[in-house]
Amino acid sequence: MVSRKRGHRAMAAGFSLMELLVVIAILGLVAGVTAARLSDPNQSTSLKAESRKLITHLRATRSKALGESRIYTVESAEDGSGYAIRPGEEDIKLPQGIELSLQAGAGSAKTIGTRPSIRFFPDGSASGGVITLRGLAGQRKVAVNWMTGEVAQAASEEAINAPAS
Repeated sequence: MVSRKRGHRAMAAGFSLMELLVVIAILGLVAGVTAARLSDPNQSTSLKAESRKLITHLRATRSKALGESRIYTVESAEDGSGYAIRPGEEDIKLPQGIELSLQAGAGSAKTIGTRPSIRFFPDGSASGGVITLRGLAGQRKVAVNWMTGEVAQAASEEAINAPAS
């Protein structure tokens, strides 16, 4: 360090021990917050991504029903951990911390067995309903219009399930 003469005493230019301790404490806090964020992925992003995947699966299922002239069913897992597309496809699991609930549309066959379900018909229509994905960051709803079979991010359940007038 460089020293300066002041009167008859020499003063050292630099930082005091207290200043260094404050800086080290601040760096420790910043490192702790950063590590916590890296270890816990952003729930909002995960929920949004799962919502988009669900929309893609539902639209593909509607297309299969149209193309193959047969009924396809999307049913929720009993424990809310995912969903299944029938006939034929395996169960689709959601990431831990995200749960699914399915509300079948008004006037439709609400369940297949004991599971709530949405059915896609060969004419492009569907039984309708709303699928809600819930996580720590909130919830996202995906709606299936009963008349057109259209799949979209839901604004409100009433707008999707109400018969057209």
